[in-house]
Amino acid sequence: MLNAYNSKTDIIFIFLSDQEIVYDYKDIRAQRQIIQDQFKDTGWRSTELLEKVAKSDSFYFDKFSQIKMPAWSKGRVALIGDAAYCPSPASGQGGSLAMQGAATLADALLLCDGDFKLAFEAYERG
Repeated sequence: MLNAYNSKTDIIFIFLSDQEIVYDYKDIRAQRQIIQDQFKDTGWRSTELLEKVAKSDSFYFDKFSQIKMPAWSKGRVALIGDAAYCPSPASGQGGSLAMQGAATLADALLLCDGDFKLAFEAYERG
């Protein structure tokens, strides 16, 4: 993906792996090699973009992770927003989801007359 703004362009490579890729988060050279290995000979402008990645002084490498919780509450604590039901780590909906979740939870608490156990159950049912 290319993301252009303020006369600059971010080059973003994203890939899915069936197996955990073990890497040293301090070893930028090895991280660049992972990207090179994943995208070499893939067509389009990949060769050109990989050359830019190899020379970039603002390279960043990380993995997107998402944990799916079996429940959004435990005891007297309930999760809202990204902490409970993030649609994607890259969706950009964290603030909106948190406000919507807080309103939904507040409605459930009101309907259940403050009984948090019943309210949490209603909240998790949607």
